[in-house]
Amino acid sequence: MELRLKEIIKEKGVSLASLYEKTGIEKGNLSNIINNKKNPTIETLEKIANALEIPVYEMFVDKTTFTIFKCPCCGAELQLVEKKKEE
Repeated sequence: MELRLKEIIKEKGVSLASLYEKTGIEKGNLSNIINNKKNPTIETLEKIANALEIPVYEMFVDKTTFTIFKCPCCGAELQLVEKKKEE
């Protein structure tokens, strides 16, 4: 599955240099991840997501294609939420 990083970075107007500063990921590695030439670790995905101020899942899912999930029992609309880390 390809990451949507190019699209997200463009939407947010973030430069590669700025993302490098915020994540500490080597520029060549970061470029390869953005261009889907290298698979990042979970830790790396979290660093990038934090720097872009987005949940990790947003790097994989296009918000415009979200469908509404409904509870099969009561029909209530359900929303995807990011699980918070326990401290």
